[in-house]
Amino acid sequence: QCPVGSHPKRRWPYCNVSKRFSMRDVSNEALRIYCEGPLLGWADSQRTEIEEILTFIARSNRFGDRADLLVGLGGAMESAGKTELAARALTLAFAGHRGGGGWRSFGDEKHEDLMVRAFKSSRPVALAVLAQEMMHRNGEWGVTQHVIGLLGRHDDVALATAMWDEARESMLVRLPGHEVARGPFLPFEPTSVPTWTRDDAALFLILSRISHPELRRKTAAVCAAAWLVQREPVKCVTAFRDILKASLCFTHQLWVLHLLGQFEPPPFVISQALAAELNVFVSSGRCGTEQIALLLLKRAKVPVSGQVTRTKPIVSVTLPPSKTQAIISLDIHRITHQVAKLWPEFPEIVAGRFETIMRSEESHEEKMRDRWEARRSISRKSYPFASFHGWESELFADSLNEVLTGLEEHLWSKGEWNDGVWRKVLALLLPDAEIPARHYWSRRVRPSWPLPSSLSDGVQPVQSVSDGELADWRRIAYFETYLETGSSFDEIKLSTIVTAGVVLGEKSEPLPRGVLPLRVADNKDWVRKPRPLFPLGGFSGAIAGHSFFGVPLQFHELLGLALQRHS
Repeated sequence: QCPVGSHPKRRWPYCNVSKRFSMRDVSNEALRIYCEGPLLGWADSQRTEIEEILTFIARSNRFGDRADLLVGLGGAMESAGKTELAARALTLAFAGHRGGGGWRSFGDEKHEDLMVRAFKSSRPVALAVLAQEMMHRNGEWGVTQHVIGLLGRHDDVALATAMWDEARESMLVRLPGHEVARGPFLPFEPTSVPTWTRDDAALFLILSRISHPELRRKTAAVCAAAWLVQREPVKCVTAFRDILKASLCFTHQLWVLHLLGQFEPPPFVISQALAAELNVFVSSGRCGTEQIALLLLKRAKVPVSGQVTRTKPIVSVTLPPSKTQAIISLDIHRITHQVAKLWPEFPEIVAGRFETIMRSEESHEEKMRDRWEARRSISRKSYPFASFHGWESELFADSLNEVLTGLEEHLWSKGEWNDGVWRKVLALLLPDAEIPARHYWSRRVRPSWPLPSSLSDGVQPVQSVSDGELADWRRIAYFETYLETGSSFDEIKLSTIVTAGVVLGEKSEPLPRGVLPLRVADNKDWVRKPRPLFPLGGFSGAIAGHSFFGVPLQFHELLGLALQRHS
């Protein structure tokens, strides 16, 4: 230790050595050369002190930067025949290394040779030191998996098995078995386990993913289920029955039924098998699920036994116009705007019902906040937000469909009701899922187009694909969404969209700024009713059309040929 007192300005050599050591300025090799001679000389007379020095080096080795020093000292003691000290140093070196790229406690397969050498020098000392370091470094966490593997490969299989069994017994104490499960642990009931095939379980999982708030996962689940409904309807019955019996949120129920409405082929075996479940939805008191269930039953020629319910929704609050407008802004399909033409009070009732539900439970605000927070990366703040189906959107859809059942009574009272109203309302409630599904199942690897960032404004020659399965195809329209890295490694800017089209004619005049050479196409014409392609001379003006999709599915604008008059 440094003397303190009468010579405060005096430089003590031991203080300088201590300072350099703490700052890691001295290399492991220099320390080994410095310590090797004295430690070997004191190995017989001062063994206890040598063990303490080795342990001190290991405990000060927080980030593994002095593990190689222990390796060098262990090798020197091996050569000098100091077997027990060698086993201690090598075991401490193994414990000082960090495996798995620094994520594991103790060394990994790259450092197992240290334990092999320690076992050869003195197995009892090596095991004792290893157990001591486990207790010191891991505490109550116990033994690690890769240490058990090491013992099984290089020492004693019986010992490794015993350690594994002991770890399992510890887990059984912390996690109760199914026989005594209580609280959040669901008891195992063998009689309630469904007798599913693997196909049933797989489709049930796909249908469950439709409830995922992240829209890309939701879209993938809808498209996968649509493919199965069209091609294997008989195999879908069990999964659809069980998912409809589960506790689902409203939009999940709506989309599962909508899948059958759009994609189930004749003779509608799924709807026929689900007659009981569909009749329950007839009495749901929600316009969307009620009307889809009725359509499915009538289409499959199944008797309707469910009773349509008409109860006036409870609205316990009166909102100012600004608050009503803020809530109605959740209506991304502008359904309230369309219905208000028939029922002027409809938007105010929907907003009041939404606010009533929100105030009924504090958990609604928590769920809404949790979903908004989940949209953003915790570690990468500059990343774009994920596209989420917010909890407020879920409650708004529920409120909208509940209040919408009153449209029938309102129109009856005015003498304006007719049987075609519900079909028009369903067309507003349910966006077309067929186009996203077709797009999803027709995806290809990106062709060798120039990157969007390399394109420039103005009129340019028409380009073709140079290689791949789309070789020699001409690019008449271009739409790409991508993530663009910023100036720093962790920065990713918002998605960038680049569009381009082809203008045919004798002269290509410059386009006004901010205008694309695209027209709004009728997607139902060119998706469901493909027409023969006319020669290019049959077109004039812009020949690329686009339509907007994506709500509530994660889907981008769709581009395709837009047929026009002949020139």
